[in-house]
Amino acid sequence: MNQLPGWFTTAFKCIALAFLIFKILAFDVIKNVEYICLVAALFLSGLVICAMSGYKNLMILLVFVIGAFDVDFDQILKAFFIENVVLIAATIVAEFAGIIPNVGIPKSGGTVYSYGFYYTTEFSAHVLFVTLAYLFLRRGDYTYRTLVFSFIPMLMVYLLTQGRLAFFLLTGVLAALAFLRAHREEALVFHPTFRNSYFVLAAISIVLMVVYDGSGILSMLNDLLTGRLYYAHVGYQQYGVTIFGQQIEMQGWGGGRTLWAEDYFYVDCSYLKILLRFGILGLVVSTLVCSIPVFRLKRTACVALTILLAVACSSFINEHMVDLAYNVFAVMAFSRCTEFKAPHAVTRCRRILGASKGGDGA
Repeated sequence: MNQLPGWFTTAFKCIALAFLIFKILAFDVIKNVEYICLVAALFLSGLVICAMSGYKNLMILLVFVIGAFDVDFDQILKAFFIENVVLIAATIVAEFAGIIPNVGIPKSGGTVYSYGFYYTTEFSAHVLFVTLAYLFLRRGDYTYRTLVFSFIPMLMVYLLTQGRLAFFLLTGVLAALAFLRAHREEALVFHPTFRNSYFVLAAISIVLMVVYDGSGILSMLNDLLTGRLYYAHVGYQQYGVTIFGQQIEMQGWGGGRTLWAEDYFYVDCSYLKILLRFGILGLVVSTLVCSIPVFRLKRTACVALTILLAVACSSFINEHMVDLAYNVFAVMAFSRCTEFKAPHAVTRCRRILGASKGGDGA
C-alpha cells in the first residue's frame, strides 16, 4: 500500500504498544516470577537488537508475543482475519478508484500489477496468510468445499500477479489438509522431529547462502527460487554476520520502480534477512519464538501442525516471519489454544526444549 504519513502510523503503533504494555504490567507480570524473567529476557534481547541494528520489527513482534500471554489465540486470529480481509478489499477498491496507484512490474510474460499493494508478492503474501488464518480457524470442521473455497482467492492472485511460490505452497497445504480429512478417523499423529522445522529450515538457508557458487544444482535451485540464493550470498559476502545486527540497505522492486537498477539487492528469505540485519541473536530469538507454538502442539494436532509448517516454509521464500501484518501465528507462543498440550504457557516453556522427547500429556 501507499505509506500513510509517518506521524499517523507512529501514533497508532504507540497506542497499540501502550495498551499491550499496560496489559502486561497490570495483569501478567504479577502472576509469577517465571513470567517476569521470560518477559525481561525477551524484552532485553529485542531492545539490544533494536539499538544495535536500528530495526524495530523484532522488538515490536516480541512486545505483541508477550502481550498475548494467556489470551485465546482463536480470538486474536479472528480479529486478524476480519481486519485483513477488510483492508485487502479496501486496498483493491482504492486502486480501482484511482486513490492508490496500480504499480506495473515488467516480467518475462508481460507486465503484472500490484493492485494497490507495495509489490506483487506483498499481495500474494497477504492472501496466503489470510487463507492460512481461515484454515486454522476452521480446523476440525473441514469439508472439501471449504478447501476449494480457500483455493480460489490464491488462484486469482496467482493469475493476476504470477506469485508462484505462495501459490504452490498453499496448493501443497490444501493437498495435505485434504489427506488429513480423508484419514481423520485413523487418529493420525505427527512425528516429534517436525517440531524442529524452523531450526532446520534456518540451518538449510544458512548453508545454502554460504556454499552458493552459481553452478550446478545450486544454480538451478537459485533459478527456481527467483534469484534468492544469489542475493543472499552477495549479502553474506558484502556484510558478513554479526551478533546483534547491523544496518543493511536493500533496494528492491517495490514502491513503483519500473526500470531495473544496477544496484538491485534484496534478500527475501526471512531466516537470512533476519541473520544479516538482526544478527545471530535476532535469528535465535525469532526462530525460538516462532517454534514454541509447534513444540506446544498435541501430537494429534496434525492440521495445526500443517499450517504452522506452511508458515515456516513461507519464511524460507518470503521476508515476513517477524512482520505481524502477515505472521500472526508468532503470537501463539504464549497464548491459549485448544491444540496445545497444556493450557498455561509458562508451564510448558520450562520444558520447551525437551518437549519432543517425552510424552504429550493432556
